[in-house]
Amino acid sequence: MSTSEIDAPLNLRKDRACIDDLLWRLDLPEGTNLDAMPAALEGVGLTRSGQASNLPMWVFFSAEEHRLLVVPATGRLQLRMHYATPREDRVSAASALAEQVDRALASCQK
Repeated sequence: MSTSEIDAPLNLRKDRACIDDLLWRLDLPEGTNLDAMPAALEGVGLTRSGQASNLPMWVFFSAEEHRLLVVPATGRLQLRMHYATPREDRVSAASALAEQVDRALASCQK
């Protein structure tokens, strides 16, 4: 399945640095209330856990240990599939996580 065939919300696409379908990118909808976002993401089952770097960034984990990185200042959303996810399952895993994030963001519109 090519990136253009992915039927997923938030313009899911491979990140520029993507190798082996492990890194994906989402678009933050215009008008998203960033203050409500962490609680909404936790409300759909993602767990917040520290920061990925010294930059102001939020890190969330799914039950399958995939990561969602959120950079509030730029609106960047990156999905990082767990390295142990079988390659043939990575596209569907990214799509499922994008749908989970989309459900959370639906409650964060201003």
